[in-house]
Amino acid sequence: MGKSRTTRRKERVKKEVSIRQLLADFGYPVHVTSEDREEQFPCDFHGDGVDNTPSARVYTDNTVYCFVCDKTRDSIEVVREKLGIGFMEALDWLEKENGLPPLSFDPEDYEDTGPTGEQELRASLVPEDPFVSIKARVQSYMNLATEERVLPLSVLVKYWDTFDRICYMVERGGVAEEKGKKTLWVLFLRFRREYEGS
Repeated sequence: MGKSRTTRRKERVKKEVSIRQLLADFGYPVHVTSEDREEQFPCDFHGDGVDNTPSARVYTDNTVYCFVCDKTRDSIEVVREKLGIGFMEALDWLEKENGLPPLSFDPEDYEDTGPTGEQELRASLVPEDPFVSIKARVQSYMNLATEERVLPLSVLVKYWDTFDRICYMVERGGVAEEKGKKTLWVLFLRFRREYEGS
């Protein structure tokens, strides 16, 4: 399966929205005339929100790195932190502010170019694997899907609550490990179906 519409939107924003211009629009003292050299600016995401020295650097790959925060940010992360909004809201905001038209469905983007997350997970699930390994793989997928904030919060809470209860029961010995693996697998399939259908 190819890239999801959200992934294509994210890649387009990262490619087409100049982080230098975005920082300038937010009032950071960054020169926006030079796209071929790295420039520094004061970052206000750490400490008390005031930085009088240039602690962050703009890189030519359209990202910034703050040496105090020890964090790399792209345009989506900058908007999320500046406006205090989620991933999808930041994508919407950036597209609107930069005049990027909505992406339509493109069948070529969804051609079967490799294994889906489900196929990869199924291939990685070995009956001999301990419960903790399977738990980590399912949890990793759910974390990524949750970060995109496509599903409503009430739906995410329902799945995370179920995930936590399954793990608790297995880890406390209330449910056999084999049954816990199968239950996690069913939970994963339902979560993925709902996520992909949103």
